Amino acid sequence: MSTRALQHGMSLLTALFLIVTIASLGAIAVQIASTQRQTSNFGTLGDRAYAAAQAGIEWGAYRALVANACVANTPIALTEDALNGFNLQVRCVAQLQTDCSPQPDYNVFDITAFAQRGVFGTPEYVSRRIEKRFAVPTCP
Repeated sequence: MSTRALQHGMSLLTALFLIVTIASLGAIAVQIASTQRQTSNFGTLGDRAYAAAQAGIEWGAYRALVANACVANTPIALTEDALNGFNLQVRCVAQLQTDCSPQPDYNVFDITAFAQRGVFGTPEYVSRRIEKRFAVPTCP
C-alpha cells in the first residue's frame, strides 16, 4: 500500500478544522461587538438618568428658593427628548429659622431627586439619586 493512499482524507480534516476555527473566531467577534454596544447603551442610559435627576434638583431648588414652595414629595413624568420615559421623584425638606439673632440664621433646604426608567430587575432598568443642600440667609 502506498503512502498516498494512507493520506487520502488528510486535506478534508484540515479544511474542516479551518472552517470550524474561523467560524468560532467570527462568533467571538460578534459577541464582543454586541457586548460593547450594550455597555455603551447602558452608559448612555446612566448619563440620561443622571441628567433627569439633575433636572429634578434644579426644579426643586427653583421651587424652594425662588417660588418659596418646598413640596414634600412631587412625582414628575418626563416626556421631552432624551429624558422621555424617565420617572422623577423630587423631595424637599425645609429647616426654616424665624429669629434674627446677632448671627445670621439660614433657611436650609434638603432636596433629593430620584430618576428611574424601566422595571427593577430587568436589563433596561436604570436609576440615579442626587441629594443637594441649599442654605439661604433669613435676615439681610
